[in-house]
Amino acid sequence: FIFDQKECVFLSRVSAFQVSQPMRIINSDPKGHNADFKPRYSASFNQTVAAGSFAVYQADDEEKAPVSVKCAIHPWMQAWMIPRNNAYFAVTDEEGNFEIPNLPASVSLRFRVWHEKTEFVQKVSVGGQAEKWSKGRFEQRLEPDSVTDLQVSISASEFE
Repeated sequence: FIFDQKECVFLSRVSAFQVSQPMRIINSDPKGHNADFKPRYSASFNQTVAAGSFAVYQADDEEKAPVSVKCAIHPWMQAWMIPRNNAYFAVTDEEGNFEIPNLPASVSLRFRVWHEKTEFVQKVSVGGQAEKWSKGRFEQRLEPDSVTDLQVSISASEFE
């Protein structure tokens, strides 16, 4: 898993990865950066990464919520990461779409939805019906060999 810094920006604003994957923190800038994060269940990391260099971080355990990553040298730089024990996670694209392939079917699955502005998303509309998700959690049962389109909408007022 690669986590890059370029033009004084963390290139991946939100990242998810498996605990078994070492995170390679790359600095593609001509100046030094710092990667500072304090997970709740794994060892902290606070290291300066020289220009054109890299550092490696290995999570010890998964996190229940995304962890803030900051650069102590450039305080406007911030990103979020979440290490998970399994491969059942996704980060949305620019349009809010995501895909989690190969999920088990015919069982109730629990999902959590998070956004950096609202944190765990709670007030949503699913298929036109208003719902409230406790701490961003909702359950969904998937049919075998099918694709499920959840049709979730979040009011723009939630991001103010």
